[in-house]
Order: sequence, then structure tokens, then C-alpha cells
Amino acid sequence: MRKNSNASVNLAKFALGLTLAATLAACGGGDSPEPMSVANKNTTAAVNATSMVALAPATAGATPTVATFANGFSGTDGTAGATPVALTGATTVAFTSSSATPAFAITNGGNTATGNTTFGSCIFTVTASTFPPESPLAMGKVVKVNPCSMTASTNGANANGIPAARDVVLVLGTTSSNPIKLNITVNTDGTVVIGSTSVGSVTMTQTTGAGS
Repeated sequence: MRKNSNASVNLAKFALGLTLAATLAACGGGDSPEPMSVANKNTTAAVNATSMVALAPATAGATPTVATFANGFSGTDGTAGATPVALTGATTVAFTSSSATPAFAITNGGNTATGNTTFGSCIFTVTASTFPPESPLAMGKVVKVNPCSMTASTNGANANGIPAARDVVLVLGTTSSNPIKLNITVNTDGTVVIGSTSVGSVTMTQTTGAGS
């Protein structure tokens, strides 16, 4: 009787072992790495009527993304000679609407200029301003900045289609803003989406991750 009991116990242990082995095999052996794709560089996109939607409010009254430049930025004015102009000191730039000619608001030294943006670079045409007449952002002035782009920190991001908060900088001329945290998605085909706006694509590298 005891021999049969021991045999039953051993048979049960053997069956359990087979089950565990099958489970581990299904998960890649428990510790076996699984291949995954990761972006191998950051993503830069020109700011234009399509891509700037990533920085502008989707609906009226929504809070826009504000880019802060610690030491201002440079561009040229709207004259035929394209005279260089510069803002110095802490400056903020925001696109306050989403359209083919989005509204902007630029603040510096306690003054604010608003107006509309056109592209082919970023061309800020001031329609209202508290800046003094000699300022490049006075009423009626035009400031052109080229290049005008944004760079998303996608280097090392998993290409899994899942959004994650990552840094984006607005680049005006040669000056980058302080990083802005926005939801960035890298899809399996390499397309990069900021918020709900596709801004380009990135190349990827196959790597390994932890299996389950």
C-alpha cells in the first residue's frame, strides 16, 4: 500500500515538472531575452502648419505649450536687407492657436507681443504689442527665424506604440529652448507622434529585453 502511495506522489511530481517546463518554454525559458526595437536617435521636425499642432492647443481656451529661452533668440527683421535682430534675456514663446497661420505670444522683459505665424522658417508678424517702438517686437514688426524646428528626445525609446513623457525642445535659429515634457509615441514602424500629431520618423535598432 505504501509503495503505491509513493508511486502516486512521484507521478504527481513528474506531471507538475512537465507543466512548469511547458510554462517556462512558452515564456522563453523564464530568462530568455525577447527582441525589441528602440529608436537610435532623436527626432527633429521643421515647425510648420502641420507639425506645430504638437505645440498648440487643440481647442479654443486650452493651455498652449510654452517654450522658455533663457537668453532670448535671434532672427532677422522683415526688411529687404533682412537686418539681424535679437532678443536678450529670458523669453517665452507660445503658439496659442492651431491653424494654417497660428497665433503666437512672445514675452520678454515684462512686455508681450502677439500676432500670427507663417512658415518657410517661422515668421512672426506682430499685430499687438507692449514693446517700445525700437524693439524688434514692436507693433507692426516682423521677425523671421530660420531654421525653426523642434527636437524630440526619442533616442533609446521603445518602439512599442505606447506614449511616454519625454523632452521636446523648440529650436529658433541656433538657440534651443529649455526642455518641455510632452507625450511622445514611437510606433513599431518608426513613426514619431507628439500628442496626436505625427512629426516624422526615426531609425531603429534591434535589441533585447527581459522575457516573461
